[in-house]
Amino acid sequence: MKKTSCIGLLILSFWFTSLSVIAQKVDGNLIKKSIEYLASKELGGRLPGTKGDSLAANYIRSQFIKSGLKLLADSGFQRFDIITDIKAGPKNDFTYPGIEANLNTDFVPVSFSKNATFKSNAVFVGYGFEINTDSLKWDDYDKLLVKDKWVIILRGEPDLDNSKSKYQNYSSDRQKVLTAKDKGALGVVFVNSIAMNKSDALMKLHSDPNFADAGLPVINISRNVANMMLKSNEQTIELLEKEYNSQKKPHSFSLTEKLDATADLILTKVKTYNIVGMIEGSDASLKTQYVVLGGHYDHLGMGGVGSSSRMPDTVAVHYGADDNASGTSGVIALADAYMKSKIKPKRSLIFVAFGAEEEGLLGSKYFVKYPVKDIKNMVFMMNFDMIGRLKTDNPSLSVSGSETALEFKAITPNHTKYDSISVSYSPDGYGPSDHATFFGQKIPVMFLTTGVHFDYHTPLDHPSKINYSGCTSVMNFSIELLNDIINNQNSITYNPANVTYTGSTSNRSSLKVTLGIIPDVSNSTGSKGLLVEGVKKDGPANKGGIEKGDIITAIDGKSITDIEEYMARLRQLEAGKTVPVDIIRNGTKMVLLIKL
Repeated sequence: MKKTSCIGLLILSFWFTSLSVIAQKVDGNLIKKSIEYLASKELGGRLPGTKGDSLAANYIRSQFIKSGLKLLADSGFQRFDIITDIKAGPKNDFTYPGIEANLNTDFVPVSFSKNATFKSNAVFVGYGFEINTDSLKWDDYDKLLVKDKWVIILRGEPDLDNSKSKYQNYSSDRQKVLTAKDKGALGVVFVNSIAMNKSDALMKLHSDPNFADAGLPVINISRNVANMMLKSNEQTIELLEKEYNSQKKPHSFSLTEKLDATADLILTKVKTYNIVGMIEGSDASLKTQYVVLGGHYDHLGMGGVGSSSRMPDTVAVHYGADDNASGTSGVIALADAYMKSKIKPKRSLIFVAFGAEEEGLLGSKYFVKYPVKDIKNMVFMMNFDMIGRLKTDNPSLSVSGSETALEFKAITPNHTKYDSISVSYSPDGYGPSDHATFFGQKIPVMFLTTGVHFDYHTPLDHPSKINYSGCTSVMNFSIELLNDIINNQNSITYNPANVTYTGSTSNRSSLKVTLGIIPDVSNSTGSKGLLVEGVKKDGPANKGGIEKGDIITAIDGKSITDIEEYMARLRQLEAGKTVPVDIIRNGTKMVLLIKL
């Protein structure tokens, strides 16, 4: 027994020794050079679709070529479109007897409007509420016929200044449009309440890369125009708002004339890229398994209002040195190190620099939707995002995803320290970066980061603040960890035990119920419904039979086309209720009963 154990130890010792030379240490100068270029003023913040975005993509590809990677996709580029701008088109019109309304002064189309035109009667429906709970009842549509009509809705709610207002779950513009749509209205006209917008500034158009229209035209008019429309009813918005807020009850009515209006939006789409290269594995049986090593290269451009900048009033280059020139440069250096190694990895390695992560993980979502290799053979993904600010005092690295594969529990305890770096692990595979997309596809993941800092998403995230030696150490640590994973003869087995959703969606905290799914926030199905990217074990959806890949088209008989409508529907439901959920699974329509 002892002899056998000694031989086993010698074999194990040799195995780990050989693994340690699978990749030599990364080139720290290459990391520094890459960060300084990607986060240079010349690249202007690498906003998708800009010149700086293309320069960054070409640089990354050139480095992949220089290292000797086999380029995948279209000579290393995987191109995809995103929406970057939205403008009012020339067909916008708002006509009501006695009123000459001017675009941008008297009315504007709303960003999530459908392009459409029609002439019909109009009905004023107050705040546009339809609330029927044990504690609150308010129905602005009671005994009204609004089918095939325009509805005029007051924005906001009666208790707007109260942070604990009981109306807040029902007051969003999208929620109100959805209710109107359910009632059969063909279009919505919003008027600003005084409490919500004293100056009566019209709503500004803002682009959304995950754009999904509301399914009907939506227009915002000034209070002045609204008052002219209400004149024959002897009403004004000011008087109605005061009445609503004091009496807390509906007061809806039909207008005397027909409204003829058109909403016309023009969407601007631009191309951006994933950049992809590969090292083929050396083991005959394992080389058809792929390990993806990636990080996003895009950032916020010049920032400004409407961007994710934490200094939205400052229009300046958002260099994005740490976020995420650091992770991208780490991937470049990692590819270089593995190519220079005399011993090649047993599994194949795919290196990816993802585009449009800041817009909602769009690059990684496109990559898994249109994979360059069979996604069923992608067994692991390691993501590098913001690895450039390792602290000099008590340096620490965070690695999440430590329980996304069953085998990781035996591997991670061997990697809790590297040089002076303390490594902490968390089990979850979800989070606000590209690895979440892969975990949603039941692929084990790990996410390496040195953490968020005060310069995050500001122009102050500059190359001069990068801890280059720390960044190099993080990448050398990743090699040590990777070698124990990519060369292990054992399988890499997805572990669903810790499936949770840690992302954020507006007003999520106000939900009283949840299905327990990971929803597709990118609207990848168009208007066909909401794609289920993951299902929480033992949650309502899981118990009711919903599976990953299902497309939810309705809840409780009410249609769903995107994440906003899904969230709005959930706000209307009560815990303990059993509701029908319409889904499409592999092209077949089904109805499941889900107990909330």
